[in-house]
Amino acid sequence: MVKRGKLLIMEGLDRSGKSTCAKALVPWLNNQGLPAIYVKAPGQTPMGQVLRQMVINQEIDATEAVAHYQDQPATIPTPIGDQLAIELLHLADLRETATQVILPALEAGTHVICDRFHNSTRAYAAAHKVSASWIEMQIGLCIPEWLREQAVNLHFQLSVETFAERRQQYGVVDPLDAYDLSFYREVASVYHQLVENDRPTTIPEYWITVDAERSQEEVLTFVQSQILTSMWVSGLVTSTVYPA
Repeated sequence: MVKRGKLLIMEGLDRSGKSTCAKALVPWLNNQGLPAIYVKAPGQTPMGQVLRQMVINQEIDATEAVAHYQDQPATIPTPIGDQLAIELLHLADLRETATQVILPALEAGTHVICDRFHNSTRAYAAAHKVSASWIEMQIGLCIPEWLREQAVNLHFQLSVETFAERRQQYGVVDPLDAYDLSFYREVASVYHQLVENDRPTTIPEYWITVDAERSQEEVLTFVQSQILTSMWVSGLVTSTVYPA
Protein backbone atom coordinates (compact mmCIF):
# COMPACT_ATOMS: atom_id res chain seq x y z
CA MET A 1 0.00 0.00 0.00
CA VAL A 2 1.38 3.40 -1.00
CA LYS A 3 1.87 5.81 1.89
CA ARG A 4 -0.06 9.00 1.26
CA GLY A 5 1.97 12.10 0.48
CA LYS A 6 1.99 15.25 2.61
CA LEU A 7 0.68 18.68 1.65
CA LEU A 8 2.65 21.79 2.56
CA ILE A 9 1.24 25.22 1.64
CA MET A 10 3.37 28.36 1.59
CA GLU A 11 1.47 31.53 2.51
CA GLY A 12 2.36 35.17 3.13
CA LEU A 13 2.95 38.51 1.53
CA ASP A 14 4.59 38.82 -1.85
CA ARG A 15 8.39 39.21 -1.65
CA SER A 16 8.47 37.03 1.48
CA GLY A 17 10.55 34.33 -0.25
CA LYS A 18 7.87 31.65 -0.10
CA SER A 19 8.02 30.83 -3.82
CA THR A 20 11.82 30.60 -3.78
CA CYS A 21 11.70 28.30 -0.76
CA ALA A 22 8.90 26.16 -2.21
CA LYS A 23 10.77 25.61 -5.47
CA ALA A 24 14.00 24.77 -3.63
CA LEU A 25 12.29 22.17 -1.43
CA VAL A 26 11.23 19.97 -4.33
CA PRO A 27 14.71 18.93 -5.56
CA TRP A 28 15.89 18.72 -1.95
CA LEU A 29 13.16 16.19 -1.16
CA ASN A 30 13.65 14.33 -4.44
CA ASN A 31 17.37 13.98 -3.74
CA GLN A 32 16.47 12.23 -0.48
CA GLY A 33 14.28 9.77 -2.31
CA LEU A 34 11.08 11.55 -1.36
CA PRO A 35 8.97 12.32 -4.46
CA ALA A 36 7.64 15.87 -4.43
CA ILE A 37 6.12 18.36 -6.84
CA TYR A 38 5.71 22.13 -6.89
CA VAL A 39 2.20 23.50 -7.38
CA LYS A 40 1.40 27.18 -7.93
CA ALA A 41 -2.08 28.51 -7.31
CA PRO A 42 -3.69 29.98 -9.25
CA GLY A 43 -2.10 29.02 -12.53
CA GLN A 44 -1.44 25.29 -12.28
CA THR A 45 -4.40 24.25 -14.42
CA PRO A 46 -5.52 25.55 -17.84
CA MET A 47 -8.33 27.32 -16.01
CA GLY A 48 -5.84 28.97 -13.70
CA GLN A 49 -3.63 30.11 -16.57
CA VAL A 50 -6.57 31.83 -18.23
CA LEU A 51 -7.59 33.30 -14.90
CA ARG A 52 -4.15 34.82 -14.36
CA GLN A 53 -4.32 36.39 -17.82
CA MET A 54 -7.77 37.77 -17.16
CA VAL A 55 -7.06 39.19 -13.71
CA ILE A 56 -3.43 40.21 -14.06
CA ASN A 57 -3.13 41.14 -17.74
CA GLN A 58 -6.79 42.11 -18.11
CA GLU A 59 -7.01 40.37 -21.49
CA ILE A 60 -7.05 36.90 -23.00
CA ASP A 61 -6.04 35.62 -26.40
CA ALA A 62 -9.43 34.78 -27.84
CA THR A 63 -8.30 33.55 -31.26
CA GLU A 64 -9.83 30.09 -30.85
CA ALA A 65 -12.94 31.41 -29.13
CA VAL A 66 -13.85 33.63 -32.07
CA ALA A 67 -12.66 31.30 -34.83
CA HIS A 68 -16.23 30.53 -35.83
CA TYR A 69 -17.03 34.20 -36.32
CA GLN A 70 -13.99 35.73 -37.96
CA ASP A 71 -10.78 34.63 -39.60
CA GLN A 72 -8.26 36.92 -37.91
CA PRO A 73 -6.71 36.69 -34.42
CA ALA A 74 -8.49 38.73 -31.82
CA THR A 75 -7.97 39.77 -28.24
CA ILE A 76 -10.97 40.37 -26.04
CA PRO A 77 -10.35 42.87 -23.24
CA THR A 78 -11.65 41.46 -20.00
CA PRO A 79 -11.60 43.95 -17.14
CA ILE A 80 -13.50 42.28 -14.29
CA GLY A 81 -15.27 44.91 -12.23
CA ASP A 82 -16.92 42.63 -9.68
CA GLN A 83 -14.56 41.44 -6.94
CA LEU A 84 -16.93 38.64 -5.96
CA ALA A 85 -16.73 37.29 -9.50
CA ILE A 86 -12.93 37.32 -9.27
CA GLU A 87 -13.02 35.43 -5.96
CA LEU A 88 -15.36 32.80 -7.41
CA LEU A 89 -13.02 32.33 -10.37
CA HIS A 90 -10.09 31.90 -7.99
CA LEU A 91 -11.99 29.34 -5.93
CA ALA A 92 -13.05 27.42 -9.03
CA ASP A 93 -9.41 27.12 -10.05
CA LEU A 94 -8.37 26.09 -6.53
CA ARG A 95 -10.96 23.32 -6.52
CA GLU A 96 -9.79 22.12 -9.93
CA THR A 97 -6.19 22.16 -8.68
CA ALA A 98 -7.15 20.29 -5.50
CA THR A 99 -9.08 17.51 -7.23
CA GLN A 100 -7.10 17.16 -10.46
CA VAL A 101 -3.52 17.89 -9.38
CA ILE A 102 -3.02 17.71 -5.61
CA LEU A 103 -5.20 14.72 -4.69
CA PRO A 104 -3.81 12.36 -7.39
CA ALA A 105 -0.27 13.27 -6.36
CA LEU A 106 -0.92 12.66 -2.66
CA GLU A 107 -2.63 9.33 -3.34
CA ALA A 108 0.39 8.28 -5.41
CA GLY A 109 2.66 8.96 -2.43
CA THR A 110 4.04 12.24 -3.76
CA HIS A 111 4.50 15.21 -1.44
CA VAL A 112 3.00 18.47 -2.69
CA ILE A 113 4.65 21.83 -2.03
CA CYS A 114 2.00 24.39 -2.85
CA ASP A 115 2.69 28.07 -3.48
CA ARG A 116 -0.45 29.71 -2.01
CA PHE A 117 -3.91 28.24 -1.70
CA HIS A 118 -7.22 29.01 0.02
CA ASN A 119 -5.74 31.08 2.85
CA SER A 120 -4.43 33.54 0.27
CA THR A 121 -8.04 33.85 -0.85
CA ARG A 122 -9.06 34.62 2.74
CA ALA A 123 -6.34 37.23 3.22
CA TYR A 124 -6.52 39.02 -0.11
CA ALA A 125 -10.33 38.92 -0.33
CA ALA A 126 -10.49 40.63 3.06
CA ALA A 127 -8.13 43.34 1.83
CA HIS A 128 -10.51 43.81 -1.10
CA LYS A 129 -13.32 44.32 1.45
CA VAL A 130 -15.09 41.07 0.63
CA SER A 131 -17.30 39.85 3.46
CA ALA A 132 -15.48 37.31 5.66
CA SER A 133 -18.66 35.28 6.16
CA TRP A 134 -19.25 35.16 2.39
CA ILE A 135 -15.72 34.01 1.62
CA GLU A 136 -15.87 31.36 4.38
CA MET A 137 -19.09 30.02 2.91
CA GLN A 138 -17.50 29.79 -0.56
CA ILE A 139 -14.36 28.11 0.80
CA GLY A 140 -16.56 25.60 2.61
CA LEU A 141 -18.33 24.83 -0.66
CA CYS A 142 -15.34 24.86 -3.03
CA ILE A 143 -12.25 23.70 -1.11
CA PRO A 144 -12.41 20.00 -0.16
CA GLU A 145 -12.53 19.41 3.58
CA TRP A 146 -9.77 16.82 3.41
CA LEU A 147 -7.38 19.42 2.01
CA ARG A 148 -8.06 21.94 4.75
CA GLU A 149 -7.72 19.25 7.43
CA GLN A 150 -4.51 17.67 6.13
CA ALA A 151 -2.57 20.69 4.91
CA VAL A 152 0.16 22.31 6.93
CA ASN A 153 0.36 26.04 6.23
CA LEU A 154 3.67 27.86 6.49
CA HIS A 155 3.21 31.57 7.10
CA PHE A 156 6.20 33.50 5.80
CA GLN A 157 5.93 36.43 8.19
CA LEU A 158 7.23 39.66 6.66
CA SER A 159 6.65 43.23 7.75
CA VAL A 160 4.93 45.53 5.30
CA GLU A 161 7.94 47.85 5.55
CA THR A 162 10.29 45.08 4.41
CA PHE A 163 7.85 44.17 1.66
CA ALA A 164 7.95 47.79 0.45
CA GLU A 165 11.76 47.81 0.50
CA ARG A 166 11.97 44.58 -1.49
CA ARG A 167 9.34 45.76 -3.96
CA GLN A 168 11.35 48.92 -4.56
CA GLN A 169 14.55 46.90 -4.90
CA TYR A 170 13.24 44.23 -7.28
CA GLY A 171 10.43 46.12 -9.00
CA VAL A 172 6.78 45.33 -9.56
CA VAL A 173 6.30 41.97 -11.30
CA ASP A 174 2.58 42.35 -11.99
CA PRO A 175 -0.31 44.63 -10.99
CA LEU A 176 -1.06 42.44 -7.96
CA ASP A 177 2.18 43.74 -6.42
CA ALA A 178 1.29 47.38 -6.95
CA TYR A 179 -1.39 48.17 -4.37
CA ASP A 180 -0.95 50.81 -1.68
CA LEU A 181 0.78 49.62 1.48
CA SER A 182 -2.50 49.89 3.41
CA PHE A 183 -3.78 46.97 1.31
CA TYR A 184 -0.87 44.75 2.35
CA ARG A 185 -1.26 45.77 5.99
CA GLU A 186 -4.77 44.36 5.82
CA VAL A 187 -3.48 41.17 4.18
CA ALA A 188 -0.81 40.79 6.88
CA SER A 189 -3.41 41.39 9.60
CA VAL A 190 -5.64 38.60 8.28
CA TYR A 191 -2.71 36.17 8.11
CA HIS A 192 -1.89 37.01 11.72
CA GLN A 193 -5.49 36.33 12.75
CA LEU A 194 -5.48 33.00 10.91
CA VAL A 195 -2.23 31.88 12.53
CA GLU A 196 -3.44 32.88 15.99
CA ASN A 197 -6.88 31.31 15.43
CA ASP A 198 -8.46 34.72 15.99
CA ARG A 199 -10.44 34.53 12.75
CA PRO A 200 -13.43 32.17 12.49
CA THR A 201 -12.89 29.29 10.05
CA THR A 202 -15.05 26.26 9.45
CA ILE A 203 -12.21 23.82 10.20
CA PRO A 204 -9.15 24.35 12.46
CA GLU A 205 -5.96 24.43 10.40
CA TYR A 206 -2.29 23.85 11.20
CA TRP A 207 0.11 26.79 10.94
CA ILE A 208 3.86 27.21 11.29
CA THR A 209 5.38 30.69 11.29
CA VAL A 210 8.65 31.38 9.48
CA ASP A 211 10.60 34.61 10.01
CA ALA A 212 10.83 35.83 6.43
CA GLU A 213 12.90 38.85 7.44
CA ARG A 214 15.92 36.54 7.39
CA SER A 215 17.94 35.62 4.32
CA GLN A 216 16.65 33.06 1.84
CA GLU A 217 19.42 30.69 2.87
CA GLU A 218 18.50 30.90 6.55
CA VAL A 219 14.81 30.44 5.85
CA LEU A 220 15.40 27.44 3.59
CA THR A 221 17.71 25.85 6.14
CA PHE A 222 15.07 26.26 8.83
CA VAL A 223 12.32 24.80 6.69
CA GLN A 224 14.51 21.85 5.71
CA SER A 225 16.06 20.96 9.05
CA GLN A 226 13.37 21.99 11.52
CA ILE A 227 9.89 22.18 10.05
CA LEU A 228 9.96 19.20 7.69
CA THR A 229 11.67 16.96 10.23
CA SER A 230 9.19 17.85 12.95
CA MET A 231 6.16 17.78 10.72
CA TRP A 232 6.79 14.66 8.69
CA VAL A 233 8.73 12.52 11.15
CA SER A 234 7.68 13.46 14.68
CA GLY A 235 4.15 14.64 13.93
CA LEU A 236 2.54 17.97 13.21
CA VAL A 237 3.86 21.16 14.70
CA THR A 238 1.03 23.64 15.20
CA SER A 239 2.99 26.77 16.14
CA THR A 240 6.68 27.34 15.62
CA VAL A 241 8.52 30.62 15.14
CA TYR A 242 12.04 30.91 13.73
CA PRO A 243 14.38 31.13 15.51
CA ALA A 244 13.21 28.83 18.30
